[in-house]
Amino acid sequence: MTAADHERRARQGERVLEILASPLMGSLLSFLLAIGAATLLIRLAGFDVGEGYAAMLQGIFGSSRSLADVLARSTPLLFTGLSVAVALRAGLFNVGAEGQLLLGAMAAAVVGLLPGLPSWLHIPLALVTAAVTGALWGMVPALLKARFRAHEVITTIMLNYVVILLTGYLANYPFHPQGEMLPATAIVATSAQLPRLLRGSQLTIGLFLGIGCALALHLLLQRSVLGYEIRAVGLNAEAAEAKGIQRAKSWLLAMAIAGAMSGLGGAEEVLGVQRRFLEGFSPGYGFDGIAVALMGSANPLGVVLAAQVLGAIRTGALTMDRTTQIPADFVTVIQGLILVFLSASGLLRLILEKRKAATE
Repeated sequence: MTAADHERRARQGERVLEILASPLMGSLLSFLLAIGAATLLIRLAGFDVGEGYAAMLQGIFGSSRSLADVLARSTPLLFTGLSVAVALRAGLFNVGAEGQLLLGAMAAAVVGLLPGLPSWLHIPLALVTAAVTGALWGMVPALLKARFRAHEVITTIMLNYVVILLTGYLANYPFHPQGEMLPATAIVATSAQLPRLLRGSQLTIGLFLGIGCALALHLLLQRSVLGYEIRAVGLNAEAAEAKGIQRAKSWLLAMAIAGAMSGLGGAEEVLGVQRRFLEGFSPGYGFDGIAVALMGSANPLGVVLAAQVLGAIRTGALTMDRTTQIPADFVTVIQGLILVFLSASGLLRLILEKRKAATE
């Protein structure tokens, strides 16, 4: 074999590695590898893999109600996934989506209690209030980072606890209706309730709102000056600032958008699903948004797909848990494995970048 053949094969190998390390292929491979690893674990645990996956598919595609449940479960994940994704594009890790979601949910619930408003005004007013509340809360860690260089992971985690305690107090005392046993506010006015798309389902028009937000964010990030500045700061804040881009401004804008997305997710749950703020209604939508954003490669359009995938897996897992002996906890295992394999994909990209830099 000649030297030219060796060089050609080396280039082909590098090309294959580049394809495997691409964000889209990385997410797809991570998902498939996670399913494969989970299959092995289910088998080792002594369960029937075929029966389990058959039940899961039945729970996802068995009926129109099942599909509606998938979309309903994916809707809050879509909003929090967008929240984390926008922050990631600015180089920030938003672990505070949970708190932003809860605060936006409470704001929507309070506005939803206002009487005498028509639906065409009441619903937009509640949604806008939730988005603004979430945006203002999201800007707090950005301000702390810009002014004091406080790490956003620490501040957003701690602010989550502030919101959990605050909303818990509001739901149990100031806005708690007399005689109600549950820790919740009163039912929001009918004029503030989001229409449901299928009778007997929790799927609301919030799904279309989430998809619209994803499209708007995609255009913002890819087709606007503000989006370019956010992406530039996310890639290299020092270099961007040397070119005249203010990192503090981009951080504030990104976290404001992130908070608004989470706030809208909370409003969708309160106005469309719970119809009131119920303490503990979120099983961790904000933290699940991290997995969704990473699966979607921090791309708003990718987040839409990732949210549907995770929503489908979780919906199918309930059927699997109900009709077989396989516990639904295996879904959490799959989610964790996806993140592990995504990390491996990111490591592969880092290795390729270092190899390119060394050869240039």
